[in-house]
Order: sequence, then structure tokens, then C-alpha cells
Amino acid sequence: MNRTCSWLVAAHILIGCSDPTNNIDDDDDTLLVPSMTQVYLMAGQSNMEGYGPLKAQDATDWPMSESLEELIERGDEDASIMDAREDIWVHFDNETALSPAFLRPGYGADERFLGPELGLGHQLGDAIDTPIVLYKSAVGGSTLGGDWLPPSAALTTGVQAGPLYEAMINGFNEFLGDGVKHGFPEEIATDGYSIAGFIWLQGWNDQFEDGYVEQYEDNLVALVEDVRSDLDLPSLTAIIVEGPTLDEELRTARINAVARLESKQANSVRYVETHDLVQEEIEGNFHFHFNAGNYLEVGRRTAQSILK
Repeated sequence: MNRTCSWLVAAHILIGCSDPTNNIDDDDDTLLVPSMTQVYLMAGQSNMEGYGPLKAQDATDWPMSESLEELIERGDEDASIMDAREDIWVHFDNETALSPAFLRPGYGADERFLGPELGLGHQLGDAIDTPIVLYKSAVGGSTLGGDWLPPSAALTTGVQAGPLYEAMINGFNEFLGDGVKHGFPEEIATDGYSIAGFIWLQGWNDQFEDGYVEQYEDNLVALVEDVRSDLDLPSLTAIIVEGPTLDEELRTARINAVARLESKQANSVRYVETHDLVQEEIEGNFHFHFNAGNYLEVGRRTAQSILK
């Protein structure tokens, strides 16, 4: 069931790393957690931006295209998904995105679309009895091997760190620093907030740049480790979402990176499989794009991996 939380005036801000699945009440389907607001950093390229259409007119003529409007009309989604959730705050660092506000459809690439944040937020919000903040930093057509290249990987190759990596860290830190005044609602949980996870959904464009697939495993390990270092959260949970790919080597690189990170720190990484949502044999259906149901499912699977 949906939960509406009261956002209380903050007495102090406490930044830390928490596990939102602690303190499960066996007699209730709701997870009992500290009242500390749970903050998730979400990053990636166009599939993280989100191109799930809200209305049929924006679904395009891609095969398998389907809008949220059509899902509701058919009864596959409840109409209540259109309502704003006052227990979940969304901030998308993107000029074309909606202004920061409570979660509702429209926080995709622009207000006509939804991304994984909608399914993710609803699934987490129904399970975790505490306010949630989703901070998105995503740019379509970007690469881990270039645009998002983490500093430690850049050092090993003698190149500049990716500008999108630096923008993500700087923007997120600014958001946290000014959160009480500008990022969060004016009123937030009295016990402050905890950075609960880093969610990564990216990889498509690396398939088309020389050497980027071969470097992807090392770069992804470096990305997670650098985010943890830059946020001063060495145990921060990383959630790696399997993005669409036509390259099995790239998918293997993601899986290998997760295994390496897990070998260094057990239970610190989640891997979310989504390849079954991509039907390569249908022309144009190699993304999640223009299928609202796919985006909702990606978000829900991501939430389920966090809640395990």
C-alpha cells in the first residue's frame, strides 16, 4: 500500500550508509527502518533518463511501444500510479526534466516520459516506512569509457576523468550540502538522511567505441570504488542494472565487475538482470525506450534487489 510520510523540520543532517532492509518485522509486510531519510544516487545514460511515454501520442511507432496511459486503460497498472507520492522526493539534474518535487510520472528525459525511478520509488516506498530521495544524474548517448570515466581509471591511462563523472559527484555533493534549503522539501525527517545506494544503468554507447567494451569491466569496478571514495562511504551498496546490449562481451564485463567487487567486499553489490525485456529480433526494440511497462519493471526489479 502507498504510504504518506510527514516531513518534519530537520534538527541536523547525518550522512551515512545504511541498509534499508534492516529490522524486518516478520508480522508485517513493511520494513521497519530508522526514520532517517534514505537517499539513492542514480546515474547512467538514456535508459536511466527514461523514455517510457505517459501518453499514447508520445509512444512513437517503434515496435512494442506502449504508454502508461494504455497500461492503465487495460488494467495492467492502477490509476493511482499517476498520483504524487509525498514520501518520495525526486531530483533529476537535467535541464529538460521536471523541477524537484514528490514522485509522480514525468521524471524521465522530459515531462512526457517516465524512467526507472517510478517503479523503483513505488516499490521501495511501499516496503520502507521512511522518506526516500531519488537523485538522478543521467545523459543520453554517453560512455563509461569516456564521458563517465572515473578518476582512478583515468590516472592509469593518463587521460582526463570523464566530465559527467565529475558533474555527478559535484552536483550530488552540492545537493546534499544545500539539501535543507533547496534540494529536499523545506521539512525533512528529524533524524537526517543516509545515502543508501548508488544505482548504475548504462553501457549502450560503449559498444560502438574502440576499446571501450574491453575496458568496461575495469572501468565499472573503478566507478563504484571512486564513488564510494568520493562520498566517503566505503561500504556503500552499488546496484548495477543490466542495460540493453547487443554485445555479450559487454554483458559479461558487467557480471565480472560485480564478481570482483563482491570478492573485495561481500554483500556490497546487487546485479539486476533485465535482458529478458529486450527483444533483439524485433527491429528497434533493443532499448527499453517507448515502453512504459519495461521502465516500470526495470525500476521494480531494482527495488527488489535492494530489498532482498
